[in-house]
This record gives sequence, structure tokens and C-alpha cells, in this order.
Amino acid sequence: MVKLTNFSIVAILLVAIIAIAMKARVTSGDPSAKEILSDAYYETCKSKVGRDCGVMIVSEMFFQNVTTDAPCCRKVLTMGKNCHANMLGKILQQSPFKENKALALDRSRAILARCSSMKN
Repeated sequence: MVKLTNFSIVAILLVAIIAIAMKARVTSGDPSAKEILSDAYYETCKSKVGRDCGVMIVSEMFFQNVTTDAPCCRKVLTMGKNCHANMLGKILQQSPFKENKALALDRSRAILARCSSMKN
């Protein structure tokens, strides 16, 4: 039989705690991984900004040929940072833009920062 040392026991407990924490995923109102993967989640996010603002936001992130205006900024803030980030993640996974992921993430942060400053 294998004799467990104190180090082995601590290592096993640490792995178990991490596994349980990842499984439980205690959040503060954030959507669960299952919800994020659902089409309904993305439809809800998209409905909060609408088609025209969605096109404007994506155009600014990927082409920089437009600046998201104040009405669309209000919609982005209503949509929320999580929806915005998850939508961007989905776009990056399913598009030819994934090669520009870092640039799109930087532009996304800039949009959120500018929109947040407009509400003050």
C-alpha cells in the first residue's frame, strides 16, 4: 500500500478544492458557462444593443471606420460588460478577425471606457 506523506495529502486536497471551486463556479450574477454557450444568451445580448448599434460597435472594433455614438454607448452599457465581452469572444471564434484578437480586445476596452465616461 502507498504511504501518503503530508505533502501528498496537501497536494490531493488542493487539487480537490480547485476542482470543486471550478465545478461550483460561485459568481455574483454572472451567467454560467452553460448559459453563455446557449443561443438564447447571445440573442438576449444582441437584443439589448440592436442591429444598427451592433454594426457600429463591430465596425469600430475591427475597421475603425466609425465611432460608437452616445445612443449606442447607452445600449452598450445596458448590455453590460459581460455580454459585450462574451459577444466579442464569440465573434472572434467564428470569424476571420481572430488573427486580430489583441487589437479587437484593446478597441473593445476603449469603447467600454469611452462609453462609461459618457454616462458621467
